[in-house]
Amino acid sequence: MDKKINKILTACRGLTFGIFPLDENLTLWQKAVNDEITSLCRELPKSQQASALIFLMNYSGISIGSEMNFFQNYFPPSWTILSHLAASEQNPGSENFPTHLRAHAMAMFLHSLEDHLVDKEIPSDNLTLLLHGEAWHRYRSALEEIMGKDKARRELTMNHLDRYFASISTGPKEPSLQGYCRHFRDQMATWTVTPLLMKGKKANDLAEAYESFGIAWRLLDDLNDLEDDILQGTRNACYYILEEQWRNLYDNQEDPRDYEELIKHLTQADHLETIITLIRNFLIEGSRAARHAGIPAFGDELEQMALPITKALEDQ
Repeated sequence: MDKKINKILTACRGLTFGIFPLDENLTLWQKAVNDEITSLCRELPKSQQASALIFLMNYSGISIGSEMNFFQNYFPPSWTILSHLAASEQNPGSENFPTHLRAHAMAMFLHSLEDHLVDKEIPSDNLTLLLHGEAWHRYRSALEEIMGKDKARRELTMNHLDRYFASISTGPKEPSLQGYCRHFRDQMATWTVTPLLMKGKKANDLAEAYESFGIAWRLLDDLNDLEDDILQGTRNACYYILEEQWRNLYDNQEDPRDYEELIKHLTQADHLETIITLIRNFLIEGSRAARHAGIPAFGDELEQMALPITKALEDQ
């Protein structure tokens, strides 16, 4: 491969978001989210608690003696959205925030765990299945407590659960980059439901802000994993931006030169730059939606995330 293509691949691997600094309040929320994972372990049979904690530390990349941050590989907006909502004028009461936090922590954990179980990156043994079952129990119990007898809340919740399960085992209905992005909105529906249950007004703006962050992260991850995904034939955003003849090559690679041709086409046709631009746009649009929803702090966070993406585009 020529130097220009190698430079672009290196840039894709290293592309990341700007990090919004955590103040004292956000640090407390971060601790509370992580405490839900240790609480999950304590709910297991005593004989499995230590093994579960060790597994989760290894799974999260936590070394002995390090901070117990089970979500260190998650960009902070994954959970800071709850803090921003709790501080907003529309949520003067705080009695239900711990329940929302528990539901959201379990949703984040389950999304990752199920993905790795299905891909067989971790074994489906007694311990992982026990953790999965207990996490789902805690998630649904928290949602039931939040919903109560409110029919609108129940309809919203069940709709989001159905969207999630309908999407995780299928591809996009529309085989395009836009269809791929819309499909991921459904795949993160178990994450979105908790913030929506916290905020009654301007729910559409809130959903747009949070889903825009999630899609931007999905696209970023696809670029970071570009080389591995192509070699393995995994369909990601780069697949769905390709023309039909190139998708056929992507699906039916028979020679190492096929991989090189795909990489060369993605770079020379400016497809990778298009995806980077889309990442930036989702973050900026998400920031606007957050402000319309009355959550300016979340808007600030998304704008901060977009800074390295904008710089990468300027450096092209």
